[in-house]
Amino acid sequence: MKYLLLLTLLLSTNILAAPTLPECISDNKELIKQLEDLIKSNDELIVKANELQVLESATPELKLDSLNIIVDKDGRVFVKDQLIGTLNVGSLSYKVSMKLNTTIVKAREKEYGFDLKWKAVIIESYERDKDNKVKAITSGALGIEPFYYKQFNLNLIIGPRLYGPAIGVDITEHFDILIGVGSLYNSQKAFFFGASFDF
Repeated sequence: MKYLLLLTLLLSTNILAAPTLPECISDNKELIKQLEDLIKSNDELIVKANELQVLESATPELKLDSLNIIVDKDGRVFVKDQLIGTLNVGSLSYKVSMKLNTTIVKAREKEYGFDLKWKAVIIESYERDKDNKVKAITSGALGIEPFYYKQFNLNLIIGPRLYGPAIGVDITEHFDILIGVGSLYNSQKAFFFGASFDF
């Protein structure tokens, strides 16, 4: 009986004195998971840092879509009021749009210059006949306009009855009236006026 009590006492002492595992070691799976998460977060931070470094050194590139300007046969101008494009910065890409404030200005035409035009001319010349009476004679002629100043133009008229210089005034873009003094082929002088159409 003594030996049984002694054995029981020894066993109980050994059990109480047995070393226990630390909590951090017994929960090592959770610790490993936390370390893996930390490494993953660190890798993500490195990637973000590299991206920021690339963005800081990258040159922005703006690519705009084509802008079409349409002018119809009546001279009216049509332009889109919005411009669309793409902004590229490193690996990033953004769609951009810009509102346009367009003003169409017609170019001022030159006030003077050389502009060779051929004209069909109808003239009425006032000539003296053999009895020294003035009579009006209507005929056709060919006109050449080499020079203009604003709405006025200088012309050379050549016809079957006379030739000579004339001053013209533009009525429309292709029609003007003329007045001049020409020489008849019989060496007489004649005053004339007329109308011309350029072609």
